[in-house]
Amino acid sequence: MNELESRSDEQLVKSYLAGEQAAFEELCFRYERTISSYARAYNFFGAGVEDLCQEGFVGLFSATVTFDSEKENASSFKTFASTCIRRRILNAVNAERNKLNKSARYVGQIDEGGVGTLITPEEIAIGEENKIEMTERISSKLSRLEKKVFDIYIEGYKYTEIAEMLGLDAKSVDNALSRIKQKIRTVTG
Repeated sequence: MNELESRSDEQLVKSYLAGEQAAFEELCFRYERTISSYARAYNFFGAGVEDLCQEGFVGLFSATVTFDSEKENASSFKTFASTCIRRRILNAVNAERNKLNKSARYVGQIDEGGVGTLITPEEIAIGEENKIEMTERISSKLSRLEKKVFDIYIEGYKYTEIAEMLGLDAKSVDNALSRIKQKIRTVTG
Protein backbone atom coordinates (compact mmCIF):
# COMPACT_ATOMS: atom_id res chain seq x y z
CA MET A 1 0.00 0.00 0.00
CA ASN A 2 1.50 3.33 -1.03
CA GLU A 3 1.18 6.47 1.04
CA LEU A 4 -1.73 7.88 -1.02
CA GLU A 5 -3.78 4.71 -0.61
CA SER A 6 -3.69 5.10 3.17
CA ARG A 7 -5.24 8.60 3.08
CA SER A 8 -8.95 9.23 3.46
CA ASP A 9 -10.88 10.79 0.59
CA GLU A 10 -11.10 14.04 2.52
CA GLN A 11 -7.31 14.08 3.01
CA LEU A 12 -6.82 13.47 -0.71
CA VAL A 13 -9.11 16.41 -1.53
CA LYS A 14 -7.07 18.71 0.71
CA SER A 15 -3.83 17.43 -0.81
CA TYR A 16 -5.09 18.00 -4.35
CA LEU A 17 -6.26 21.52 -3.52
CA ALA A 18 -2.78 22.16 -2.09
CA GLY A 19 -1.29 21.23 -5.46
CA GLU A 20 -0.62 17.49 -5.24
CA GLN A 21 -1.87 16.15 -8.61
CA ALA A 22 -1.35 12.52 -7.60
CA ALA A 23 -4.04 12.93 -4.94
CA PHE A 24 -6.70 13.51 -7.60
CA GLU A 25 -5.39 10.53 -9.58
CA GLU A 26 -5.93 8.38 -6.48
CA LEU A 27 -9.50 9.71 -6.17
CA CYS A 28 -10.09 8.83 -9.83
CA PHE A 29 -8.88 5.31 -9.15
CA ARG A 30 -11.15 4.99 -6.10
CA TYR A 31 -14.26 6.28 -7.86
CA GLU A 32 -13.73 4.55 -11.21
CA ARG A 33 -16.16 1.74 -10.33
CA THR A 34 -18.83 4.17 -9.10
CA ILE A 35 -18.53 6.18 -12.31
CA SER A 36 -18.59 3.07 -14.46
CA SER A 37 -21.63 1.76 -12.62
CA TYR A 38 -23.63 4.94 -13.18
CA ALA A 39 -22.49 5.16 -16.81
CA ARG A 40 -23.59 1.59 -17.53
CA ALA A 41 -26.88 2.03 -15.71
CA TYR A 42 -27.81 5.17 -17.62
CA ASN A 43 -26.29 4.10 -20.96
CA PHE A 44 -29.62 2.59 -22.00
CA PHE A 45 -31.12 6.06 -22.17
CA GLY A 46 -29.22 7.26 -25.21
CA ALA A 47 -25.61 8.17 -24.44
CA GLY A 48 -22.52 5.97 -24.76
CA VAL A 49 -20.76 4.46 -21.74
CA GLU A 50 -17.43 6.12 -22.54
CA ASP A 51 -19.03 9.55 -22.89
CA LEU A 52 -20.93 9.06 -19.65
CA CYS A 53 -17.75 7.95 -17.87
CA GLN A 54 -16.06 11.16 -19.01
CA GLU A 55 -18.98 13.13 -17.63
CA GLY A 56 -18.66 11.16 -14.38
CA PHE A 57 -15.00 12.11 -14.03
CA VAL A 58 -15.94 15.74 -14.62
CA GLY A 59 -18.48 15.34 -11.81
CA LEU A 60 -15.75 13.89 -9.58
CA PHE A 61 -13.48 16.83 -10.37
CA SER A 62 -16.29 19.25 -9.60
CA ALA A 63 -16.89 17.50 -6.28
CA THR A 64 -13.18 17.67 -5.47
CA VAL A 65 -12.86 21.40 -6.04
CA THR A 66 -16.17 22.34 -4.36
CA PHE A 67 -16.22 19.99 -1.34
CA ASP A 68 -16.22 21.87 1.95
CA SER A 69 -15.72 19.63 4.96
CA GLU A 70 -15.92 22.66 7.27
CA LYS A 71 -19.50 23.38 6.25
CA GLU A 72 -22.09 22.77 8.96
CA ASN A 73 -23.84 19.40 8.39
CA ALA A 74 -21.33 18.54 5.65
CA SER A 75 -21.71 15.07 4.23
CA SER A 76 -18.77 12.76 3.69
CA PHE A 77 -16.80 13.29 0.50
CA LYS A 78 -17.98 9.89 -0.73
CA THR A 79 -21.64 10.91 -0.46
CA PHE A 80 -20.98 14.33 -1.97
CA ALA A 81 -18.88 12.91 -4.84
CA SER A 82 -21.43 10.20 -5.65
CA THR A 83 -24.15 12.83 -5.86
CA CYS A 84 -22.04 15.09 -8.12
CA ILE A 85 -21.08 12.18 -10.38
CA ARG A 86 -24.66 10.94 -10.68
CA ARG A 87 -26.03 14.43 -11.38
CA ARG A 88 -23.41 15.12 -14.04
CA ILE A 89 -24.18 11.83 -15.80
CA LEU A 90 -27.95 12.38 -15.54
CA ASN A 91 -27.56 15.89 -16.96
CA ALA A 92 -25.65 14.44 -19.93
CA VAL A 93 -28.34 11.78 -20.45
CA ASN A 94 -31.10 14.39 -20.25
CA ALA A 95 -29.27 16.64 -22.72
CA GLU A 96 -28.96 13.72 -25.14
CA ARG A 97 -32.60 12.80 -24.63
CA ASN A 98 -33.66 16.41 -25.26
CA LYS A 99 -31.66 16.47 -28.52
CA LEU A 100 -33.36 13.27 -29.63
CA ASN A 101 -36.79 14.56 -28.62
CA LYS A 102 -36.30 17.83 -30.54
CA SER A 103 -35.16 16.02 -33.66
CA ALA A 104 -37.96 13.44 -33.36
CA ARG A 105 -40.82 15.90 -33.00
CA TYR A 106 -40.99 16.69 -36.68
CA VAL A 107 -41.19 13.62 -38.88
CA GLY A 108 -42.69 12.49 -42.11
CA GLN A 109 -43.03 14.60 -45.21
CA ILE A 110 -41.51 18.06 -45.21
CA ASP A 111 -43.74 20.53 -46.99
CA GLU A 112 -42.60 23.31 -49.30
CA GLY A 113 -42.21 25.67 -46.35
CA GLY A 114 -39.73 23.27 -44.73
CA VAL A 115 -42.05 22.29 -41.88
CA GLY A 116 -42.41 18.68 -40.76
CA THR A 117 -45.36 16.86 -39.27
CA LEU A 118 -45.71 17.28 -35.49
CA ILE A 119 -45.73 14.08 -33.43
CA THR A 120 -48.82 13.91 -31.25
CA PRO A 121 -48.84 13.08 -27.52
CA GLU A 122 -50.61 9.82 -28.41
CA GLU A 123 -47.70 8.82 -30.67
CA ILE A 124 -45.24 9.61 -27.88
CA ALA A 125 -47.28 7.46 -25.44
CA ILE A 126 -47.33 4.61 -27.95
CA GLY A 127 -43.55 4.91 -28.27
CA GLU A 128 -43.17 4.65 -24.48
CA GLU A 129 -45.44 1.60 -24.41
CA ASN A 130 -43.33 0.04 -27.15
CA LYS A 131 -40.17 0.62 -25.08
CA ILE A 132 -41.72 -1.13 -22.07
CA GLU A 133 -42.88 -4.00 -24.25
CA MET A 134 -39.40 -4.31 -25.81
CA THR A 135 -37.75 -4.39 -22.37
CA GLU A 136 -40.11 -7.15 -21.28
CA ARG A 137 -39.45 -9.12 -24.48
CA ILE A 138 -35.68 -8.88 -23.97
CA SER A 139 -35.98 -9.87 -20.31
CA SER A 140 -38.11 -12.88 -21.19
CA LYS A 141 -35.36 -14.16 -23.52
CA LEU A 142 -32.64 -14.17 -20.84
CA SER A 143 -31.96 -17.23 -18.75
CA ARG A 144 -31.80 -16.94 -14.97
CA LEU A 145 -27.98 -16.93 -15.12
CA GLU A 146 -27.94 -14.30 -17.88
CA LYS A 147 -30.23 -12.04 -15.83
CA LYS A 148 -27.89 -12.35 -12.82
CA VAL A 149 -24.78 -11.68 -14.92
CA PHE A 150 -26.42 -8.73 -16.64
CA ASP A 151 -27.62 -7.14 -13.39
CA ILE A 152 -24.16 -7.41 -11.82
CA TYR A 153 -22.46 -6.18 -15.01
CA ILE A 154 -24.67 -3.09 -15.00
CA GLU A 155 -23.43 -2.35 -11.46
CA GLY A 156 -19.94 -1.89 -12.90
CA TYR A 157 -18.23 -5.12 -11.98
CA LYS A 158 -15.59 -6.69 -14.23
CA TYR A 159 -15.91 -10.16 -15.73
CA THR A 160 -13.54 -11.68 -13.16
CA GLU A 161 -15.43 -10.10 -10.26
CA ILE A 162 -18.77 -11.32 -11.61
CA ALA A 163 -17.30 -14.79 -12.01
CA GLU A 164 -16.08 -14.78 -8.43
CA MET A 165 -19.44 -13.54 -7.10
CA LEU A 166 -21.37 -16.23 -8.98
CA GLY A 167 -18.83 -19.02 -8.57
CA LEU A 168 -18.10 -19.20 -12.31
CA ASP A 169 -15.01 -18.84 -14.44
CA ALA A 170 -14.46 -15.58 -16.35
CA LYS A 171 -15.01 -17.30 -19.72
CA SER A 172 -18.52 -18.38 -18.64
CA VAL A 173 -19.33 -14.78 -17.76
CA ASP A 174 -17.92 -13.57 -21.08
CA ASN A 175 -20.02 -16.17 -22.91
CA ALA A 176 -23.15 -15.15 -20.98
CA LEU A 177 -22.64 -11.48 -21.89
CA SER A 178 -22.11 -12.43 -25.54
CA ARG A 179 -25.38 -14.37 -25.49
CA ILE A 180 -27.16 -11.43 -23.84
CA LYS A 181 -25.93 -9.01 -26.53
CA GLN A 182 -26.99 -11.43 -29.27
CA LYS A 183 -30.46 -11.87 -27.75
CA ILE A 184 -30.88 -8.10 -27.51
CA ARG A 185 -29.93 -7.76 -31.20
CA THR A 186 -32.40 -10.50 -32.11
CA VAL A 187 -35.27 -8.89 -30.22
CA THR A 188 -34.52 -5.33 -31.36
CA GLY A 189 -33.84 -6.57 -34.86
